Amino acid sequence: MKAPHRTQLGFVARVGRAAVTLGTACGAAVGCGPIDVPPDVLACMAPDGIIDGLHPAVQQTMPFVPRKVAFDRSTPGASSHGMARVGDRLLIADADNGAVAIVDAKQLQVLQTLTLGGRPEQIVVDAAGVAYVSLRHAGTIARIDAAELKATATWKVGAEPIGLALTPDGKTLAVALAGESKVAFVDTKSGAVTQAVALPGEPRSLTLRQLPAASASGSQAPTLSLVIAFAHGSPVTLELTPTEGAMLVGQQGMVALRQRNPAMDEFGPDLRSWRAIATVVEPESGDVLAAHVLASPGNEITLQQSLFDKSMVDGSGGSSASSDGYGSSGPVCSPGTPIRPIEVSVSRLQATSTLESREFAIADPQNGRNFLARFDQPHDILHHPAATMAFVAAYGTDNVLVLNTGMGDPMLAPIAELKVGQAPRALALSADGTKLYVHNAHGFSVSEVDLTALLDLVVASYPAAKSDSPPPQMIGGPLTLTAGREVAFANDPLSGEARLGRRIFTFTPNDSVAAADRFACASCHLEGDEDKLTWFVADGPRQTPTLAGRLLGTGPFNWAGSEAALQSNMDETIERMGGHGLAKAELAALETFLLTGLPERPNPHRAPSGLTEQQVRGRELFQDPTVACASCHSGDALTDGRNWDIGTASPAELMAREFVAAQSGKKPTPVTFNTPSLRGLWHTGPYLHDGSAATLQDLLLRTDGAMGKTSHLTQGQLADLIAYLKTL
Repeated sequence: MKAPHRTQLGFVARVGRAAVTLGTACGAAVGCGPIDVPPDVLACMAPDGIIDGLHPAVQQTMPFVPRKVAFDRSTPGASSHGMARVGDRLLIADADNGAVAIVDAKQLQVLQTLTLGGRPEQIVVDAAGVAYVSLRHAGTIARIDAAELKATATWKVGAEPIGLALTPDGKTLAVALAGESKVAFVDTKSGAVTQAVALPGEPRSLTLRQLPAASASGSQAPTLSLVIAFAHGSPVTLELTPTEGAMLVGQQGMVALRQRNPAMDEFGPDLRSWRAIATVVEPESGDVLAAHVLASPGNEITLQQSLFDKSMVDGSGGSSASSDGYGSSGPVCSPGTPIRPIEVSVSRLQATSTLESREFAIADPQNGRNFLARFDQPHDILHHPAATMAFVAAYGTDNVLVLNTGMGDPMLAPIAELKVGQAPRALALSADGTKLYVHNAHGFSVSEVDLTALLDLVVASYPAAKSDSPPPQMIGGPLTLTAGREVAFANDPLSGEARLGRRIFTFTPNDSVAAADRFACASCHLEGDEDKLTWFVADGPRQTPTLAGRLLGTGPFNWAGSEAALQSNMDETIERMGGHGLAKAELAALETFLLTGLPERPNPHRAPSGLTEQQVRGRELFQDPTVACASCHSGDALTDGRNWDIGTASPAELMAREFVAAQSGKKPTPVTFNTPSLRGLWHTGPYLHDGSAATLQDLLLRTDGAMGKTSHLTQGQLADLIAYLKTL
């Protein structure tokens, strides 16, 4: 499975025990074997053998051209981004160097670098040009006067501030505190936190939208809706009413992210929506657009089908079979299922129009494949103020997706790809809207894209809703534009080897890592964290683990503890994902990045003064031989490196184990799992190999007697133990 270079992947379709070879098989020097492809996927293969073609039942058409925005309901500071424009200056959050770079947008020259520390994450600017920056690891907000090129104040706000939003009057700053699962409201005059509201998850992105004067609560005052998006889970809304005394927080609600893209029919399976880390106001309607992904992790049925298909091919039922949603075969291609395990998507929240979901897709004009297959890992979204165009920064594919929002559902009309630098993470527009600026996180640079070719397509309006005349279409399909000028604003602090590892971890178009360039490590491991999804691989359900700060000295690796070395485990994972394999130097570089290049999240449960009285009591329970936590979770790594049967295997998993044994004529072996490290336990829920324990208390009670003993503990003692576990 080693291949230091890209090769064309040979596909084999197997029906029963027959095999048909498609494309060009891998050469003997490469050493990669054929990949099993379900028969009904054959129709979805492009001529080059890539499994992201369009199903024959899906209509291919040309996208509609964008039109002018009739009016603008957005307000300054409604949402934050990793880069913001103040007049002719760009402010860029450089988390890796702990700085904010200030660049002249017209000349594209670096004016100054403000060293702030604390990993600057997001920036929001008020109508007067005052900027506020979230310093994620410092737990503070910095206020910057962009005209004077200096920071004028720093305020402590709480654990892990990320997303920001300003009320239209500029008096209140909303701050997403990911480390505390709260949103805090800050007085922009004093810097004081006036109140904080608990949330059902870790907030990432905030956007404020105007509501009609008569709100749901009956108030006649102008009311705002704060839309809070999470990397995991559905967005939440808070109704806000600004007053002279304080912000009045009204009812809290929940809105849904879409669970399929337009090319999937309404009878298809609902997918898992996550990674909603970027939101923006759509100016014409005032709705909020959220960029996120749709994931197809599989389920118990696809696990059983995978094992059955494998046994029909070679009679083994072995664990090398690939399951639906995660592995080399990918999901079955039909109008109702995704083409790839992970798809880019944009949801219109609180929509004024009904989202369409039909058998309809935009084809790639170069190869006839799904045009959306060019994009992965959405990281920012921005809307043009004068045209129905939304821009989505695709962190994993070095490009920007442009969508036409004029048709209600933006996913109906992808209209362009903008090719930019490495790992685009933030976007900003010029004052006249003719230039798009892109912050390339791994290039430590800003690219400028001339939007003239797109703006030339804009029409004044579309025909009336009841008109028989359809909107004009783009002749030849979506455009491809390439960035022109680019300026570097900082040096990369990583070593050359770690940079190569970061590229392998992040860049999706790399068939050495995954079949058909469908995903990268970072597609699931956002910032080295987890997607909180349970993927159904051939061995059973397996939850995505956290990587940042969790790997050093914690071998053997994976849930089965089958690989003593990290590089060997990476090899095994790449094989499961259908990749050709990495060269030795590439594996070493990826290991270096995983161990040294992923910053660990700051733990809000650790105080500089040491453990609290409750946490001390919890530590005593953790070390108590009767409770027996420390008997397995020992040493600096907090793991004994051994495998244990703790009785948490699901019925489907046990059935799969029995099926595999029956095919080989052997008795089924117990389902054992490697003792995981407890590092970062405070943010790695849900717990267990299949994510079936939602909280630490659920985990302790469910595994009583098999993983330590907790049944004799009082509720107070359980709370003490959990308080200590969160400090690890």
